[in-house]
Amino acid sequence: EATVKGKVTSADQAAFAEGIIFADGQVCQPATLEILAVTALKSQVRITISEGKRHQIKKMFLACDKKVLSLRRIAIGPLTLVATAVGDYRALNRTEILTLKSYFR
Repeated sequence: EATVKGKVTSADQAAFAEGIIFADGQVCQPATLEILAVTALKSQVRITISEGKRHQIKKMFLACDKKVLSLRRIAIGPLTLVATAVGDYRALNRTEILTLKSYFR
Protein backbone atom coordinates (compact mmCIF):
# COMPACT_ATOMS: atom_id res chain seq x y z
CA GLU A 1 0.00 0.00 0.00
CA ALA A 2 1.23 3.48 -0.77
CA THR A 3 0.43 7.11 -0.28
CA VAL A 4 1.11 9.05 -3.47
CA LYS A 5 1.35 12.81 -3.91
CA GLY A 6 -1.44 14.02 -6.21
CA LYS A 7 -4.43 12.29 -7.74
CA VAL A 8 -3.98 8.75 -9.06
CA THR A 9 -6.31 8.23 -12.03
CA SER A 10 -7.70 5.50 -14.23
CA ALA A 11 -5.01 6.48 -16.78
CA ASP A 12 -2.38 5.52 -14.18
CA GLN A 13 -4.19 2.22 -13.62
CA ALA A 14 -4.08 1.53 -17.36
CA ALA A 15 -0.36 2.36 -17.53
CA PHE A 16 0.39 -0.03 -14.65
CA ALA A 17 -1.71 -2.75 -16.32
CA GLU A 18 0.30 -2.41 -19.55
CA GLY A 19 3.70 -2.41 -17.83
CA ILE A 20 5.71 0.71 -17.12
CA ILE A 21 8.90 1.67 -18.96
CA PHE A 22 11.41 3.34 -16.63
CA ALA A 23 13.51 6.37 -17.62
CA ASP A 24 16.52 4.07 -18.23
CA GLY A 25 14.48 1.99 -20.72
CA GLN A 26 13.95 -0.96 -18.38
CA VAL A 27 10.48 -2.48 -18.70
CA CYS A 28 8.61 -3.91 -15.74
CA GLN A 29 5.86 -6.48 -15.89
CA PRO A 30 2.23 -5.37 -15.70
CA ALA A 31 0.94 -4.60 -12.21
CA THR A 32 -2.43 -4.08 -10.59
CA LEU A 33 -3.10 -0.60 -9.23
CA GLU A 34 -6.13 -0.28 -6.96
CA ILE A 35 -7.20 3.22 -5.94
CA LEU A 36 -8.38 3.20 -2.31
CA ALA A 37 -8.94 6.94 -1.68
CA VAL A 38 -8.20 10.22 -3.46
CA THR A 39 -8.06 13.77 -2.10
CA ALA A 40 -6.86 16.96 -3.71
CA LEU A 41 -3.34 16.46 -2.33
CA LYS A 42 -2.75 12.72 -2.20
CA SER A 43 -4.01 9.25 -3.06
CA GLN A 44 -4.05 5.98 -1.14
CA VAL A 45 -3.43 2.98 -3.39
CA ARG A 46 -2.72 -0.75 -3.29
CA ILE A 47 -0.27 -2.18 -5.83
CA THR A 48 0.24 -5.83 -6.70
CA ILE A 49 3.48 -6.65 -8.52
CA SER A 50 4.91 -9.98 -9.66
CA GLU A 51 8.57 -8.98 -9.63
CA GLY A 52 10.65 -6.93 -7.25
CA LYS A 53 13.08 -4.63 -8.99
CA ARG A 54 14.95 -2.09 -6.86
CA HIS A 55 12.60 0.78 -5.94
CA GLN A 56 10.18 -0.56 -8.55
CA ILE A 57 6.98 0.98 -7.22
CA LYS A 58 8.59 4.38 -6.70
CA LYS A 59 9.97 4.29 -10.26
CA MET A 60 6.61 3.21 -11.67
CA PHE A 61 4.90 6.23 -10.12
CA LEU A 62 7.74 8.55 -11.22
CA ALA A 63 7.10 7.36 -14.78
CA CYS A 64 3.52 8.61 -14.26
CA ASP A 65 4.80 11.97 -12.89
CA LYS A 66 3.83 11.14 -9.31
CA LYS A 67 5.86 10.76 -6.12
CA VAL A 68 5.44 8.04 -3.50
CA LEU A 69 5.22 9.61 -0.04
CA SER A 70 5.02 6.36 1.92
CA LEU A 71 5.11 2.68 1.05
CA ARG A 72 4.20 -0.33 3.18
CA ARG A 73 4.45 -3.99 2.20
CA ILE A 74 1.35 -5.91 3.25
CA ALA A 75 2.07 -9.32 1.72
CA ILE A 76 4.77 -11.42 0.11
CA GLY A 77 3.30 -14.06 -2.16
CA PRO A 78 0.73 -16.01 -0.16
CA LEU A 79 1.95 -14.64 3.19
CA THR A 80 0.13 -11.70 4.70
CA LEU A 81 2.34 -9.61 6.92
CA VAL A 82 1.03 -8.85 10.37
CA ALA A 83 1.67 -5.49 12.03
CA THR A 84 5.10 -5.53 13.63
CA ALA A 85 7.53 -2.90 14.76
CA VAL A 86 10.19 -1.73 12.33
CA GLY A 87 13.08 -4.19 12.38
CA ASP A 88 11.12 -7.03 14.00
CA TYR A 89 11.20 -10.46 12.42
CA ARG A 90 10.27 -14.05 13.11
CA ALA A 91 11.17 -17.43 11.69
CA LEU A 92 8.82 -18.94 9.12
CA ASN A 93 7.09 -22.14 10.10
CA ARG A 94 7.28 -25.25 7.90
CA THR A 95 3.88 -24.63 6.28
CA GLU A 96 4.88 -21.06 5.32
CA ILE A 97 8.15 -22.27 3.82
CA LEU A 98 6.34 -24.87 1.73
CA THR A 99 3.82 -22.29 0.44
CA LEU A 100 6.71 -20.06 -0.66
CA LYS A 101 8.73 -22.82 -2.34
CA SER A 102 6.99 -22.44 -5.71
CA TYR A 103 8.02 -18.76 -5.87
CA PHE A 104 11.72 -19.62 -5.97
CA ARG A 105 13.74 -21.53 -8.53
